[in-house]
Amino acid sequence: MPKRGDNIRKRKDGRWEGRYKIGVLPSGQTQYRSVYGRTYSQVKEKMLFQKANINDKNTVRKELRFSELIKLWMTSNAIRFKGATKNKYQILIDNHIEPELGGYRLSQLNASLINEFLDKKLNQGRLDGKGGLSPSYVRTIRIIINAALKYGADEELCSPLRTPIHKPNEEKSSMTVLSNEYYELLEQELLSELDFTALGILISMHTGLRIGEVCALRWEDIDINERILTVRHTVARVTATPDENQKSKLIIDTPKTKTSMREIPINSFLLPILKQKKENTVSAFVVSNNSGFVSPRTFEYRFHKTLEKYNIKQINYHALRHTFATRCIERGVDNKSLSEILGHANVNITLNTYVHSSLELKRLQIEKLA
Repeated sequence: MPKRGDNIRKRKDGRWEGRYKIGVLPSGQTQYRSVYGRTYSQVKEKMLFQKANINDKNTVRKELRFSELIKLWMTSNAIRFKGATKNKYQILIDNHIEPELGGYRLSQLNASLINEFLDKKLNQGRLDGKGGLSPSYVRTIRIIINAALKYGADEELCSPLRTPIHKPNEEKSSMTVLSNEYYELLEQELLSELDFTALGILISMHTGLRIGEVCALRWEDIDINERILTVRHTVARVTATPDENQKSKLIIDTPKTKTSMREIPINSFLLPILKQKKENTVSAFVVSNNSGFVSPRTFEYRFHKTLEKYNIKQINYHALRHTFATRCIERGVDNKSLSEILGHANVNITLNTYVHSSLELKRLQIEKLA
């Protein structure tokens, strides 16, 4: 086994093994235990935890607390998590999980205790004391707890739970979709004053891009000759380093999933608009008029000001994505193509989440029985 120091070696099976002393038998024989991991740094951190938890007699290892296990789990997944995901998980850990569950020893945790904690978060979990967290937030907290405990069981740091943790019921909120009347009105008004904000809104209306994807879109991602828009990046908020004097910052990151990186054909409506704006651009970014990218929060603010200017009912920016998907279905776009355009992992996500049948479409379908 190749050696890296600190009594840590790489095994033939590709894993790293660290050996540490836990005590001495009456016979004088030294006792050792081993920890394992996929990387050298992961094993080194485990060894530090284990050595710190050996009692004064150097014979018995104390259990990890749940806060220590979550830290190990986050470290082991640092490469896999995208910046925005890592930032979201860390906020939930710091604000909700560690304050209430972090102090428990691993043997003290059970499904009943965790379910009680999740139920409390649903009913009165907001930090401002004004009610409970959304089911979506609590489901994410459950995912973190489940994954950390599974990691602990796989690494033989704790026993697996005997009963499952309950999953909060999903409360589907009604998705807002622009009516055809307002869609056409917005489109006409945007064309009459085609600034960078209007361009970004039109791109989302005709491609279904998310706001972070629009803000990260560069002109090099748009091939006018081939009529293809390629989604390669998104704007994400990540935790800042200690020397940056801020809690978080915005970066250009790759999309969260492989399917989110995609090629979208540019339709004949959007093509001349993009061609015109590209000839007069002063920025590498499509919806910016300077060297940097526009933050999603700023762009959404400009979107709301645009709606207000044209006396259009206020909706959130993501409603443009819902509207795009719904209009595609109404006009006969096949489900598989739409799913790939939206960057979904499978067709069911597209149909269950983004497609909303209009009253007009329902009337056409029911009329087939007449």
